[in-house]
Amino acid sequence: MIKTVLKILTLTLSITVVAAPDVSLGNPIVKDQPNHLFVFQQELGGGYIKIGNQILYRGREVKDASASSFKYLKDGYAKDAWKVYFRGNMIKEASASSFQVLTGGYTKDAWKVYFRGGPLQDASASSFQILDGHYTRDAWKVYYRGRVIPEASAGTFKLLEDGYSRDAWKVFHN
Repeated sequence: MIKTVLKILTLTLSITVVAAPDVSLGNPIVKDQPNHLFVFQQELGGGYIKIGNQILYRGREVKDASASSFKYLKDGYAKDAWKVYFRGNMIKEASASSFQVLTGGYTKDAWKVYFRGGPLQDASASSFQILDGHYTRDAWKVYYRGRVIPEASAGTFKLLEDGYSRDAWKVFHN
């Protein structure tokens, strides 16, 4: 009987997640260590983290995000070269190249206006303006916290004090 000795070589690979260092301090990024893989973790802000070539939002993978071009904007919004995200979810049809974060949860691109990650139906991006607080308008409608104020005239709408506003025909209170 022939005895065969099988020799198994075991390679142990350690994985270390390392926060991206401040390169401006001149610190070395990685020192050579055999059998050791370094994956860099970079906090982008607003709950977004880049680990290697993957983007996470509060521990959940951001699907199809391009890590090489991904950047956090503010207020839960982020974008890469092709897509826009709100709290880790892609905003369908948003244009990354023209996307702007405004205030009060409002954003817009060259064609549409969004409120807290969802499209503001029938709002005109070219005429959209923030008035004050949570009030906005475009050429045809007035909005309060992402909802149309029925019967308000955008052309004559004015903010008053203590939560009151008016147009040429009516007075409104939030």
